[in-house]
Amino acid sequence: MPRPITTERTIEAKWEKSENCWKINIQRDGKRRSFRSSTPGIKGKIEAEKKADSWLDRSSLPSKDDRLERAWAGFIEEMKIASPEGWQQIDANGRNWILPLYGYRRLSTITEQDWQDCINHAYKERK
Repeated sequence: MPRPITTERTIEAKWEKSENCWKINIQRDGKRRSFRSSTPGIKGKIEAEKKADSWLDRSSLPSKDDRLERAWAGFIEEMKIASPEGWQQIDANGRNWILPLYGYRRLSTITEQDWQDCINHAYKERK
């Protein structure tokens, strides 16, 4: 009998002396993530665990029939949690180069060649 899928976290954040922050490592659907908080004390521990819980609680994963535009919005929400200082550049690249070409397409119809064409188009435009 297969094990039930759970999104309940069973571990706690730990203080990492070498990094001077609270850190929690979790895994969901084969993806492993680390969440950190540099806030000292119990507040920092709770902050790191809330970030992890938020990532675990995302229940609306995109299906292959979803449009790229919807999946992109979910991806950006995930990036805001995982990379608070770097998500804006990723979002800008998506809005400028990816969504105009393929935002209306279903995920299942986008091929490797489509992605390569997108990269080539962005490269030519930036020259």
